[in-house]
Amino acid sequence: GEVQPMFDCVREISELLQRDLAGVDLIGEYSPINARFHATLLDLAKSEMLKTSMERVLALPLASFNTFIFARSDSSILPEMLLISNHQHATMADAIANKEGTRAEAIAREHARNVRGAVTIALEEKRLEQLPGGSLIKLPPINRV
Repeated sequence: GEVQPMFDCVREISELLQRDLAGVDLIGEYSPINARFHATLLDLAKSEMLKTSMERVLALPLASFNTFIFARSDSSILPEMLLISNHQHATMADAIANKEGTRAEAIAREHARNVRGAVTIALEEKRLEQLPGGSLIKLPPINRV
């Protein structure tokens, strides 16, 4: 029963992606569901120390659960990326429900790797201003010799 809210989020995102929304509308509806999925995952850990640590991490620029959405918001592949992300959510929820901790961890690491990749692309394309907290980051100038 405790994992049911995760499966509810997966279902809601699946239904959202079937509506064929794009851009701001898609991001606007996806973001709160995605945040709720991750909050539920954190609640399942039943660790105040972890929750406090995550609150601190999430206050940092580029650390939001939804950063990757904004990193690829201008991309035609955003719906596909969200579909992949939701599949990872579903398999994580399944692994947790079946007490397969190692599997859940591996999926979560891959999920985080996808986010890092999207943010890296945004950094390379110098699109920091499009990312939550991106305006707080100042990149050093590139010295070409």
